[in-house]
Amino acid sequence: MSASTAGVSLETGEWRGRRRRGRARERPLRVLATCEERFGPVDILVNNAGIGNAKSILDTTDETFDRYLAINLKVPFALCREGVASIQGRGGVIVNIASVFGIVVAAAIAAYAPTKAGVIGLTLDLAAEFGRDGIRVNAVAPGAVRTPLTQDRLDNDAWFRKMNFETCPLERAAEPREIADAILYLASDRASYVTGVVLPVDGGWSITKVVPRPRRG
Repeated sequence: MSASTAGVSLETGEWRGRRRRGRARERPLRVLATCEERFGPVDILVNNAGIGNAKSILDTTDETFDRYLAINLKVPFALCREGVASIQGRGGVIVNIASVFGIVVAAAIAAYAPTKAGVIGLTLDLAAEFGRDGIRVNAVAPGAVRTPLTQDRLDNDAWFRKMNFETCPLERAAEPREIADAILYLASDRASYVTGVVLPVDGGWSITKVVPRPRRG
């Protein structure tokens, strides 16, 4: 599992990504230390680690659930903790990547939905606690996004396509840059009075009904 951070200059567009294995307690400190060495004090933290393609609870082992918890919730939790400690005293921004499935229920993703709902809860808690310190905390909740991790399902999984396209007003998946644009807005001074917000970026999917997944045999 991994967590990634990137230093971004909103004026020059300069960025550097950092990937670190997320198992050990010291990893979040190492991620932030690397960014501080390259860019100076951390002002913006984006938590973008995650895995998907979960199954029914009947097909989910404890080991699988632990993996989803570790990558989708524990890594962002740890990076938020260290990020707040680093940013506190001068102000800054945290943007967590949640999911529309943390807001709207879709059957048979038992390990995924609660972890993304947890990211939303974490986001709201931190926004409430650290606003007085000048720290804004928001989340982006993407719908279907066309990435290497989802390409095969978008092309070949009939239920996945039907659920994400036939009930989506824009009738397509998002491109990664469209999610990045939402993150950039929340991280920028244009959102200086925005905190505690969970922003769906889903082509309107979450305002429509969900197509139930077919039951097994």
